[in-house]
Amino acid sequence: IVVPTPGASNGVANPVDNTSTPANNDIRLFPTVTTGNVFITQSQPQKATVQVYSLLGSLVYSNLVAEAAVANVDVSTLPKGCYIVHIKTENSVLTKQIFIE
Repeated sequence: IVVPTPGASNGVANPVDNTSTPANNDIRLFPTVTTGNVFITQSQPQKATVQVYSLLGSLVYSNLVAEAAVANVDVSTLPKGCYIVHIKTENSVLTKQIFIE
């Protein structure tokens, strides 16, 4: 489903723009190419909801991450391919694309 975005130059939202909300400069997700684990770092640790979506939009992984400077997300059970990771904290949102080899 394509959702129009007010103010976008082409009027279409980019579901994977690898950007974050302005208040979200303290959250990082790495590596973006993995064989099983990705890590989330926060300069100001807080609880976060991590959701992983297939490119078809199906939710394939969801978990609540405890307050920690570094959190491990095990995606080793997912098939190889491209996924969208959505991380939401109380005041920030980060969306990144990852590749599982």
